[in-house]
Amino acid sequence: MAPEVRTVEQARQAFSDAGYTVDLARTWDWTSPPFASFQVKDPSRDRVLLVLVYPSVDAAQIARLQAASNEQPSAAPTSGGDIGPHLVIGYGPSTWSGNVAMVQTTGSQLLQLYQIQIDQSNDFYVNPDLAQASSQPEIAVDVDFQQALQNAFVNL
Repeated sequence: MAPEVRTVEQARQAFSDAGYTVDLARTWDWTSPPFASFQVKDPSRDRVLLVLVYPSVDAAQIARLQAASNEQPSAAPTSGGDIGPHLVIGYGPSTWSGNVAMVQTTGSQLLQLYQIQIDQSNDFYVNPDLAQASSQPEIAVDVDFQQALQNAFVNL
């Protein structure tokens, strides 16, 4: 069976129906391959999910291979499942479903990363290990986020 191809609106609706706060989508048509993205927030647990929707499964596979070629060998996830490389600074490793990639972080992780960037811009000393850890956290996509996306299309 071919992987499910979802539109941006189908993906947004899946998370909205599951009770999460869903931001508006943004289109990144200048990238290769192009994609649309939106954030899903669960403020009660300080979780932030970034969803990237590619126009096709082939485009998603190209993006995944490009990201994998840039991944640090020691940072590659070792657990099973459909876990892929880091796609976005400040977010954990990616989880894939057809043409959709998801990456997760926390609001506090993003705030720490923003502060590190501000400090570096102002020529303050930033511990390089802290900067590296903040840019590629190992926060896996939680199962309930994955299920929200899957259940919306299994229960048709």
